[in-house]
Amino acid sequence: MRYLKGGMNQGAKSNLILKANLVRKNLTKQEKLLWDKLKNKQLNGLKFRNQHPIYIYILDFYCASHLLSIELDGESHKYTIEYDRERTEYLMNLGIKE
Repeated sequence: MRYLKGGMNQGAKSNLILKANLVRKNLTKQEKLLWDKLKNKQLNGLKFRNQHPIYIYILDFYCASHLLSIELDGESHKYTIEYDRERTEYLMNLGIKE
């Protein structure tokens, strides 16, 4: 399994980690549906994390062994195009694919 240099959460502050924990407990309907298919290594034996904090971002679903992020858009994702672009660029610089 590959790990990112700097730890699993890539410097996420404790308040973001707490927020990720809260969001994890209140998934949207769409996130619940996808999580039911990803959890417990149901997808080709891959381990996904749900609402995983990295730096200043919370990734909807993250597979560390493949550096893969899955992001869902919806009501809870009212970000700007610029925010999405910056997040994607940051993740790409870490080698994380979306």
